Amino acid sequence: SFGRISTISIKSDFFHDIPDINTINNRMDLEVFVKAVLEQEALTQDGYVRMIMQEDFSLLYTMLPSVCRSNNKLKVEHIICLEGADGDNVKNRIRNLEILKVLMPVFLAGNENGYDVYFYYDKIASHFASTALMPYMIMTSSYVVNISVDLEYAVVSRDKDTHCLFEQLFIQRKKSCRKMINKIPTGINIFEFYSQNRPHSDQIFTIGSQPCFGMFPVDSMVRNHFTDDNQDTMDMLLKVLEDNRRLYGGMKLVTSYFTKSGIRRLMEEGIVDELPKEIYTTLTPGDRRQLLKMLIHAIKSQTYEAYLLDDQKIIYPHQLLISAYSMTDVNVVYLSENTEARFALQEQSITRILYDFLNDVKETSETASVEDTLSYLESFLK
Repeated sequence: SFGRISTISIKSDFFHDIPDINTINNRMDLEVFVKAVLEQEALTQDGYVRMIMQEDFSLLYTMLPSVCRSNNKLKVEHIICLEGADGDNVKNRIRNLEILKVLMPVFLAGNENGYDVYFYYDKIASHFASTALMPYMIMTSSYVVNISVDLEYAVVSRDKDTHCLFEQLFIQRKKSCRKMINKIPTGINIFEFYSQNRPHSDQIFTIGSQPCFGMFPVDSMVRNHFTDDNQDTMDMLLKVLEDNRRLYGGMKLVTSYFTKSGIRRLMEEGIVDELPKEIYTTLTPGDRRQLLKMLIHAIKSQTYEAYLLDDQKIIYPHQLLISAYSMTDVNVVYLSENTEARFALQEQSITRILYDFLNDVKETSETASVEDTLSYLESFLK
């Protein structure tokens, strides 16, 4: 469900009158008040939002993508508690994965937004149980809103001294937290990033609509599709391809999962999903066939593992690509018509569970066998 995000295109320019109140006593008023305050802050030139909030305030996470899109310079800093990684406690890791699911639409609203999440480990119930009075906080450049754990009550302050105190407390708390994601540059800047930050891995897993083609000798295709005006971009891309083959090529390090719809899109439309849209040129029919031949040859020579996802059991979104380089290094790419988001997950209970999934899924009924995968690719090529 990470990829089932509607294309976000709405920008709100509404400016609501905010009542001069000190307390809120019901959920409906709280939601209206928070919505008005955040939309006003998005229209403020030097606005910002600082939050201590768990995943249970659903309206907030519904709003944040459009708020961030209304003003991509709006700095949003969010502190959240995750369940402590007690050894191999699967229940805690799944709880953290469920929290990621709530945050994912905000991450995928676009790489240019200013949303940063900071996490710390603890027992969530110890901070946000029913006995806690007002553990949640939303702060803007003008307001401090302290919110009860049941999201029914709030205390509102515009007092400058109070605002200054909470600002200091938030900054102090943030110093003891870690970032959950590290944004990766979008567009052509990714090639320089990958050249400088290439992970050295014993095993790489990718899951997406299409197989990963970045390990194949496609240099001639790159040269055919770029003009002299794009020489710098072409040189960077060729350097990434060269490094890929040097580090990973021919060593059976790559396991790639993909869908029938992704192969169809490649062969019928010439679209390679992993390329940034800024440099994209539709491949010729000959190049499309050549890519498929390279894939088939690599699988047969056992230098590359590829498995077809069972589209009756997994409806995989074509916008989403996940690459796992290790238990601590998982990259997420989301490319929709209006949005490009690329980031590395840095929270280890989540990266581990995603890595384990990608390592084990080939042994399940969700994927076709190597033989059936080859049979499908060869029949499609024919």
